[in-house]
Amino acid sequence: MPRGPPPTLFSKVMPLVMRTSESFGKPREIGTRSTSLSLKNALRNPRQPDQRQLYSAGKGTLLRRYYEKVFQNLQQTNCRVIAKAYVKVVEPRKQLQYPYNGRKTVAGITRQMSPEDTKPPWWPPGVSHREPDHLLKAERIALLVHILCELRVSHGITAQKLKIAEQPSRRLISPMGRSRLLDELYTVRAAEEKFVEGLI
Repeated sequence: MPRGPPPTLFSKVMPLVMRTSESFGKPREIGTRSTSLSLKNALRNPRQPDQRQLYSAGKGTLLRRYYEKVFQNLQQTNCRVIAKAYVKVVEPRKQLQYPYNGRKTVAGITRQMSPEDTKPPWWPPGVSHREPDHLLKAERIALLVHILCELRVSHGITAQKLKIAEQPSRRLISPMGRSRLLDELYTVRAAEEKFVEGLI
């Protein structure tokens, strides 16, 4: 019996994406209909010579909006805790090497600099260099999505590493059901990572 085309990234993760969106009664807010359908159809089409090239051209717009929506619905009290855990994974000695307050000691001399002058190179553009607790909601979400999606090559950051890092903070997430959203987010991101690497 002939087999159908091999599964694509979207055939694997779209059920999770749509279920998470619909659970909040806003299935269209993840992305525009034209953007989501064009990217989804392009990745599903087995006649296309290079699905990864098409995915790159689309820049994962639908998935980025999905990640943003998850963090928005987690409530910002929870996102503050998660952001701290994420930053610690990327930069374990951040306060020493890239202090938020701009106060840095060089050769035994303490200098007061602008916090923007002491931000790490990987910090997302357009996000103030402040502790996650003190960021505006939009900036905090931008920081979370940036760490989740943009530091895989430069810092080896993966969904699995981030999931492990924030596990000790799970008890602080409320209500408890919000943890399900995080688990689904990591599942989707892990599938995206495998797709980009050519493993699926």
